[in-house]
Amino acid sequence: MSSKPTIAFVFPGRIDHVEPTLPLCRGLVKRDLQVEYVCDAAFRDAIRETGAIFHDVEDICAEHGINFKEMLVDCLAEYAEDNSGDPAWGNIFGSIATEKLIPVFLDFFRSLSPKVVVYCPIRCPYAHFASQVLRIRDVSLLTEPGPGSMIREVRKFGETPGQLAERIRSNTANAKAVEGIRALLKKVLSLNTFEPLCHENYTQLNLVATLQSLADPLSEKDACVYFAQGNKFEFLGPLRDPFSPEETCSELMDEIREAVYTRSDIVYVSMGQITGDDPRHGWNASFGDNLLTGKQICHAIYRVMFRELGKAKVGPTPLVIFTVGKHGT
Repeated sequence: MSSKPTIAFVFPGRIDHVEPTLPLCRGLVKRDLQVEYVCDAAFRDAIRETGAIFHDVEDICAEHGINFKEMLVDCLAEYAEDNSGDPAWGNIFGSIATEKLIPVFLDFFRSLSPKVVVYCPIRCPYAHFASQVLRIRDVSLLTEPGPGSMIREVRKFGETPGQLAERIRSNTANAKAVEGIRALLKKVLSLNTFEPLCHENYTQLNLVATLQSLADPLSEKDACVYFAQGNKFEFLGPLRDPFSPEETCSELMDEIREAVYTRSDIVYVSMGQITGDDPRHGWNASFGDNLLTGKQICHAIYRVMFRELGKAKVGPTPLVIFTVGKHGT
């Protein structure tokens, strides 16, 4: 076992959640800390490039007889048995997978003995609850635009937060999982059966990878709940590699300032969701109901963007910023 202090990261296999954590991992490793990162195998190389030790979530779950991906699909089927409509709310707001994964991460953290656990509060609440049981200090890293972003997630299901909380309360399979978590943690938790949704997923210190000025608004009622719970949200802005050369960032900021000064349009195009050769989200992949490959999606967006920007207009030339990154295409 390493003599270095260990920090465990637990994040879902989603590029928008993982990518902002990589500069942080690299910085911690450079400061002689050992980072152990649990994620999907699609991000193995990207995580190892930071110097962190990669752990495949499927391998960890397999030790407990759980097929991670099949389990997530089965959970949705359980939610669907009791409710009409799309059961996809269970991916974020349901408790069935959380109940199954808390024991898995209790064993994993016991074997690892981390000093701190850094986790995604939206997709990986089981890491938070396991940390609480073992009294390990934990910090959430929210890659969404603040805790107010949950309102946008709820709207995807055509409901208000109160309506979705009622649907969650009335779901038999979810209610059983909630009782199981309460018994395991020996604590009474609402677990998204009451508003604000996801409020128990946060810990005392919560980092947010955006500026406060760009965060989704938080209602006064919800803000009071977080204040009463002692939840502190630190808005860090976009996370970048502190050990990368400064020149490129400085030049870009100079161009942005010039565009603002001349009142030029600024257009930002992110390639973050097109993840290389990933079979589900890569350059040549089409997945689920989406019949277009990543390449076709990008080409379509580019054509539309340049067609619109190419229209004759009075004024300065717009500044167009593309972010591609190591893990895009």
